[in-house]
Amino acid sequence: MQNFIFNNPTKIIFGKGEEKNVVNELKGEKVLLHYSNSSLKSGLVDSVKQILSENSIAYVELGGVVPNPRLLKIREGVTLAKEEAVTFILAIGGGSVIDSAKAIALGIPDDGDLWDFFTRKRTPEKATPLGVILTIASAGSESSNSCVVRNEEENTKRGVNTDVFRPRFAILNPELTYSVPKNQMTAGIADIYMHTLDRYFTNEKDCYVTDGIAETILKTVLKYAFTAINEENYESRANIMWAGSLSHNTITGLGRPFDFSVHAMERGISGSYDSIHAFGLTALWIHWALYTYKENVMRFAKYANSVLGIEMNFENPEETALEGIFATGDFFESLELPTTLKDMELEADEARIEEISNFAFVPGTTEIGTFFKLNKEDVKNILRKSFEGDL
Repeated sequence: MQNFIFNNPTKIIFGKGEEKNVVNELKGEKVLLHYSNSSLKSGLVDSVKQILSENSIAYVELGGVVPNPRLLKIREGVTLAKEEAVTFILAIGGGSVIDSAKAIALGIPDDGDLWDFFTRKRTPEKATPLGVILTIASAGSESSNSCVVRNEEENTKRGVNTDVFRPRFAILNPELTYSVPKNQMTAGIADIYMHTLDRYFTNEKDCYVTDGIAETILKTVLKYAFTAINEENYESRANIMWAGSLSHNTITGLGRPFDFSVHAMERGISGSYDSIHAFGLTALWIHWALYTYKENVMRFAKYANSVLGIEMNFENPEETALEGIFATGDFFESLELPTTLKDMELEADEARIEEISNFAFVPGTTEIGTFFKLNKEDVKNILRKSFEGDL
């Protein structure tokens, strides 16, 4: 186990009706309400506005956030917040809204080009504080130190990791997920599973506690996914929502390096096609797994046994590892999630595969991942397999 520092200052406020107490966290602030159309249509935004008005908390608002949050909308938010002397941002929605709010939070105290933070030309040093009312169990952005946005002018997606914009608080009421469409719940569950898998696959030994946390989150998703997607079931939604926060607040990767190569490759897909992020993750994972599993067969066999309940074949652990990889694909398919990019009806010639592969790498780097370090040719090989639909 490697040395680590775990510092997550986000205050989690969990349970039924807790969004009504948001005023306790906003006293004395000038608030920017930032939200998506779905949160507006559900009536949640109007409810929050009424609560703020009744408690004399000043606010301005900016809606219209879409999946793969847009840089132009973020710039609009920065300009509005500066003009209105905003002191706090309240994100009402899911991962896209929260990531958009985080990016705005970086831009408010800064006079340079916000995109510089995403291209690693500058490092963020401060941010306007923000909080979250979460409406979907998904990205875990409500307590994470990461933010990913899409530059629609360049058709690219880039991310920033920094503790300066971790939310001050996050309100998690599972009942607020009842208005979320089935396909969004499905995508959210896939995101939770993939956030955990991208931390679970490691060559670092003796991380028993961290392994146990990650395995429990994965088993929670397996246990509750179907009822959470198909029913307004509080127990299922509550467990999935809490699993989502834990999956991405770094706790499932403590003491070991994060891999996140599947996420890195997917940025090129949703950046180029403006497709659903979680669908791209599940469409790439099996191809990544089949490409890399021989690096550490026992790790894949442990996942198959400890998470999926597949009996360990000690004489031939590779058989167990492969069974676990394909069982994961079966789980994705049972949720009507894609397991190849062909399933998403996406096509790419060699020129586009070359372009997409470039987006996987942080500027100035030539490798991604830690479990198995992938170079550009590796990435292109995985992308080709997924576009072809071969397993």
